[in-house]
Amino acid sequence: MRIIKNWLRKDVGIDVRDYLFGCKYEYRSTSTNKSSNTFFISNFNLNTDQTIMWVAERLVKEFDYNIEVMRSYVNLQFTGMDGEWHVDDGDVTCLWMATKSLPKGSGEFETKDKKIKFDFNKLIIFDSQIPHRGMAPKELNTPRMTLAFKTRRA
Repeated sequence: MRIIKNWLRKDVGIDVRDYLFGCKYEYRSTSTNKSSNTFFISNFNLNTDQTIMWVAERLVKEFDYNIEVMRSYVNLQFTGMDGEWHVDDGDVTCLWMATKSLPKGSGEFETKDKKIKFDFNKLIIFDSQIPHRGMAPKELNTPRMTLAFKTRRA
């Protein structure tokens, strides 16, 4: 697992965050587990969405081997919308924390043996087969937004 703090230049991160806030979201459960908790999600077309394509191009530069970005989406959670334990498709998941930093213990990204504080502009790169979940913020009316990229070795 790699964690990169302040991944994008701050003003660029703010621009990307603002773009994500303007997306159209669906409120639903996961596609693989219809009984799972519901959350807000917006999927992106990697062939037409210029902002997400730019972020994906920047992301590819973090690897010392060739990767293919399979898909990208943004998750949006509020209090009470804790994620459930799951693994992802692909080889490597990249998760960018898009909203303001949260206090320790709120909105953390968790694996079975690690809790990672939610900080604006932090990028987490990890093996897609590691069970993980995103916890909701504890503060009322405070969004927790993550931009996810599912990748595989090219």
